Amino acid sequence: MTFAPIEGSGTAEVAVPPAAAFAYLADPRHAPEWFAGAAFATAPEGAPRLGQSWSFARTRGTRRVLPVEIAAFAPPRHFLWQTTLGPRRDNNAWDVECVPTEAGGATRLIVTIRLIPGPLGWLSILLYRPLVRGALRERAQRAANRARDALLAHAASAPPSARPRPHPRAGRKPRRPRR
Repeated sequence: MTFAPIEGSGTAEVAVPPAAAFAYLADPRHAPEWFAGAAFATAPEGAPRLGQSWSFARTRGTRRVLPVEIAAFAPPRHFLWQTTLGPRRDNNAWDVECVPTEAGGATRLIVTIRLIPGPLGWLSILLYRPLVRGALRERAQRAANRARDALLAHAASAPPSARPRPHPRAGRKPRRPRR
């Protein structure tokens, strides 16, 4: 017997173009900046791509290392991260869409979190479906808000090569001209 996943969604708008929002959020190397303060047990390598994998470190909430992969990757609009704990365990999926707003130049973020139950997960689905769905909606909304805040902070900080550098002699007495 299989059950459909339970999911919850959250949205946020951010004054960042969709392509820039996607490039930043889809890259798992940025996860610690917006994805619930996640730390890596095994860091992702290279540019984001379909099938890329990494592991989030164990937390009090997860109680285990979480292997994750990019299960869908459609730049510049959609990506999906999914745990790969195997078919006998409950897995989670984080589906993110970067949709252009009607006004243009901004992005509507839609974050959907899915619980994909394993063989024993059906019991919790039957007993706690309304509670789980509400919790997933809250988590998805917090994730959308964190993503928005991280995008704004990222957009506000220029890359190091674009920052103005002080002159090497700034703050020192000027040299006397040579004769």
